Amino acid sequence: MHQRGSIDPDTTGDTRADAAAAAALDDSPREASTDALPVISPLTGEAVALSDVSDPMFAQRKLGEGVAVRPSIGELRSPIDGKVAVTFPSGHAYAIRGTGRDGKPVDVLMHIGFDTVNLKGEHFTAHVNKGDEVSAGQLLATFDIEAIEAAGYETTTPVVVSKSKKVGDVIPALLLPGDVAAGEPLFAVEPKPVAQGEAKDAAGSTAV
Repeated sequence: MHQRGSIDPDTTGDTRADAAAAAALDDSPREASTDALPVISPLTGEAVALSDVSDPMFAQRKLGEGVAVRPSIGELRSPIDGKVAVTFPSGHAYAIRGTGRDGKPVDVLMHIGFDTVNLKGEHFTAHVNKGDEVSAGQLLATFDIEAIEAAGYETTTPVVVSKSKKVGDVIPALLLPGDVAAGEPLFAVEPKPVAQGEAKDAAGSTAV
C-alpha cells in the first residue's frame, strides 16, 4: 500500500531523473557546522554512495539524500534520538523522526535491501513499533543476511533524510566507500538556511 505525500519507502515514482546529475553530487566528507544534526550509522558494514546502489529510486535521490550501508551484521539500530514514524509488517523498513537543531523535524528512513517487502517479513524481526520513542543506537530490528541473500535479494540499506531538499544539506562524515561500525558518525544534517525575507520577518516579530 502506498500513501501519497508520505515517507513510504516503497512508493513508486518517475525514475527517469538525470542519473548523471545525481552522481555528480558531492559525496566527499567535510566538517559540518555546530548546528548540524549528527546521524550515526544504524549498521556495521561498508558505507557507499547512494549513486552506487542498484535501486534507481534511491540512487537518483528520489527518496532523499544520504548514504547506503552494505551490512555485515544483521542488526539495524536507530541513527538518531526520536520517534518511530514508519514501520512495516514485513519488518524491512523504518523511519525515525527526530528534531534538528533548528527545531524542525528530520525524518531518517532506512530500507533494508531492495524489493525485500516481497519476503513478507520472513528473515526479519522487528523490535520496535510505530510511535515508540527511541534513542540513537537502540536496536530497531534484526535480520538474517545470509537467508535474505539466498532468497535472491540484496541487503544494501539506504539511510536517507526524507525530503532532504526541504530539510537541509546532508554531509557525509566519512570517505565513501569505507568501513563503518554501528554507532559511528555516518552523516550530518545541516539546518536549512533561513531565507532573507523570513529572517526579516523573524527580526520584525521580536522588535518592541
